[in-house]
Order: sequence, then C-alpha cells, then structure tokens
Amino acid sequence: MKVFPRVIINACLNRVRNDGFFFDTEFLLLAERSGYSIEQIPSDCYDMKKNILKVFSYILEESIGLLTLRLRLLFRG
Repeated sequence: MKVFPRVIINACLNRVRNDGFFFDTEFLLLAERSGYSIEQIPSDCYDMKKNILKVFSYILEESIGLLTLRLRLLFRG
C-alpha cells in the first residue's frame, strides 16, 4: 500500500509515464528525485494467489520500466 500527500501527487503525477505495474515505482523514484523523502512503514500483506508466470511478467515489466526511466532521466534530466 502506498499513501501520498496531495502536494506530492500534484507535483509528480504529471511526470509519470507508465500506467501499468511499474507506475508506483516510477512515482516513488520521481518523488524522491524531486526532493521528497520516502518513509517506509511495515504492514502485513497477504497475496492469496500465487502464480509464477505473473511473477516473471512483473519482473520483466519492472526491469523494462527501470531501464526506460533511467534512459529518460539521463537524456532529459
């Protein structure tokens, strides 16, 4: 679960390009890069469905998203 103050949403949401699984990671990275601090609060989370194919597709999407974001920030600042 992720919770953001409205000021961070207003400042960073328009810069997020991904609308899939990588969305939250991109949002967090852009917020941190904009100078906002990220605080982690532990919580319990239970995933009822375990599907190994989904895990691999999530890993692939996350990797592609990280590479794309890295290139975008490198060339556009």
